Amino acid sequence: MWPAGAAGSARDSLAGAAAVADRLPAELGRAVLVGAREAFTGGLHGAAIGASVLMLLGAVLAPVLLRGAGTPGDPGDGGGPA
Repeated sequence: MWPAGAAGSARDSLAGAAAVADRLPAELGRAVLVGAREAFTGGLHGAAIGASVLMLLGAVLAPVLLRGAGTPGDPGDGGGPA
């Protein structure tokens, strides 16, 4: 029922799944395409949530970790001309 190498192509990318779905009977092709789209959007949502968490963590930690760091050349830091 599956064309040779179709499972690997469908697993590799959304475009591969669409190409495989075109060669399958209508109902099975639709099921492959729906599953591939759901997997793609699920992965995309997971990556977006992960990136958002990291950005939020960086935004919270940056001021805490940089508190009192000063800038080069501030009077009293001994690092530049006064």
